[in-house]
Amino acid sequence: MSRILRSYVSKKYNFDAMEMTTSEFFDKIKQIMPKEINVNEFKNYLEVSNLARYADFTPNEIERENNYNFTKKLLELL
Repeated sequence: MSRILRSYVSKKYNFDAMEMTTSEFFDKIKQIMPKEINVNEFKNYLEVSNLARYADFTPNEIERENNYNFTKKLLELL
């Protein structure tokens, strides 16, 4: 889900989100994030995505569904 979000943001806002660290990406997108998005919820979303990508973490069904819904919400608002 995070890759989909990063790809979309990269194209729409013209910066290479795919090559940014999570911290860099968070700092950059925080500036354009709609106020309807809770910053702490977004941070948690990125942390779960990082764990899944780099730490061989497998999110459970609820976490996957939450990340899917959060990604969808972000894409609709951005």
